[in-house]
Amino acid sequence: MRPKKLVPFLLGSPVIAYALITKNVWSITIPLFLFSFFAFYNAPKLDKYLKKKYGNEYEEYAKMTKMLIPFIY
Repeated sequence: MRPKKLVPFLLGSPVIAYALITKNVWSITIPLFLFSFFAFYNAPKLDKYLKKKYGNEYEEYAKMTKMLIPFIY
């Protein structure tokens, strides 16, 4: 996982913990929304920005690392 992408994940952990502790079905919707927003909107937008800023250097780095889930995505 890329270091800058780890921060939003760690910030979302207390929200997920709250949802699990309360055992409320509705409290899981917030973590799911936050994860979806990050994974499908923010992360691709950040990758696009970094490709524009660093060019080939970032593309080589991106080939060696996974965006969100190590060894998968």
